Amino acid sequence: MELLCHRSRGTKAFKGKGEVLSLARDASARMEELAGEMRRLSRTSKRAAGGGFHYLDLHRRRARSGETCCLRWRSPLHRHVRWIDVAIDVQRLAVGLHAPYREMNRKACELNALYGLYRAERTTLERLARAYEDEIGARS
Repeated sequence: MELLCHRSRGTKAFKGKGEVLSLARDASARMEELAGEMRRLSRTSKRAAGGGFHYLDLHRRRARSGETCCLRWRSPLHRHVRWIDVAIDVQRLAVGLHAPYREMNRKACELNALYGLYRAERTTLERLARAYEDEIGARS
């Protein structure tokens, strides 16, 4: 997975609104890729332990700055639960299932954080594009 801090960008200054919008589209595309990874992890968690146990659910909602999503742990009763509660229940499972659940939680935290970073990047770039637009409109 390509991390935000390791992406390479040219050192030249932005050329204007078009370049900024292009970067915003790149961030949106990466967000879609991450949402796909989140869906796959959610499906995997529902199959772990033979079902009927805690699972990751992809929570999506509309926000002012566009749709957002994150992975959340759910109980077999489909209620939100914190990882600390899931971890206690995981200890009751067969030893071979402890590590996969810890790994799913680690991956969910990573995906949620990356999604949030790319969402913030996209929002910032879209605001910058609007500022360019306002500045050009003021000059005319």
